[in-house]
Amino acid sequence: MIKCSHLNRGPGDGRRHRLPVLVQAILMCVLAVNGQAIAAADVRSSTGIVVPERRVTLAAKIVGRIAAVNVEEGEAVRAGELLIAIDDAELAADLASARAALDQENVSLAYKAGLDRRYQTLLRKKSVSADQADEAAFNHAAAKARVDRARALIEKAEAILRESRIEAPFDGVIVARHAEIGQVTAPGEALLVLEDQNTLRFRTAVKE
Repeated sequence: MIKCSHLNRGPGDGRRHRLPVLVQAILMCVLAVNGQAIAAADVRSSTGIVVPERRVTLAAKIVGRIAAVNVEEGEAVRAGELLIAIDDAELAADLASARAALDQENVSLAYKAGLDRRYQTLLRKKSVSADQADEAAFNHAAAKARVDRARALIEKAEAILRESRIEAPFDGVIVARHAEIGQVTAPGEALLVLEDQNTLRFRTAVKE
């Protein structure tokens, strides 16, 4: 296996292109002659394929309409660059709704917590029954659980919103594009194929 680190670029446009697949492999072997190691070069021609070290298919994780596609096939991109944007208006509204729900649950929790403290004080004075105090404590605990659930829903909404932005995970070249503006995505649907062509590998079969 031979590593290659050379890239060809098209004139003027900064885009990268694949290398030819015919590579001459030079195999070095060590021969022992009269107890001394002698390096000899065995030059052979071998046809194989050049493949990138890293190759990833970027797929949609949510259902949505593509609002922007910022790359073309053959274009070089940088890690973190926004490649595809899915319309996030509905997702942003869901997040705002989840945050409003949390605010409401916090208000309810504050009220139930105060009521619980009041009933526990009255219970010590024997002004209320144990059942009434228990009910206040239960309602307080239930309010806490609703707040926790509301926070979890916010985290979920934020995670889904992040999935509306498909970014490059590393520097590379877009070698396939299957996305168009207006297209409705489905979870798992391949949209782009990204290759890291800074380091390539030559694969071939060589006889020993």
